[in-house]
Amino acid sequence: MTNGNLSNKKLAFYVALVYVILATIYTYWAMSNVASTGIFYYLFFPATIFLSLILLTERDPGLMILICQTITLLLIWPIFWLFIHLVRDENKQNKNTDS
Repeated sequence: MTNGNLSNKKLAFYVALVYVILATIYTYWAMSNVASTGIFYYLFFPATIFLSLILLTERDPGLMILICQTITLLLIWPIFWLFIHLVRDENKQNKNTDS
């Protein structure tokens, strides 16, 4: 039977992907309701900077949003990976399962 634990790299990618998707959804909501204040604004700020500008300036922003959010994902992923690596130690988990 395989071990069900995720590696830090995969876990960081999944968390960063969910973060970027939620930031995209929040930005669409904030642009349609003209409400961009509160805790979500500060929580999703790194992923919404360029997305908000694209939504304000482009007529058909689909491809530009996809490119922008892909680049954002690739920039945020190493930051999440570093944070998860500091918090979660895989070697400690492997030592506990060996004994």
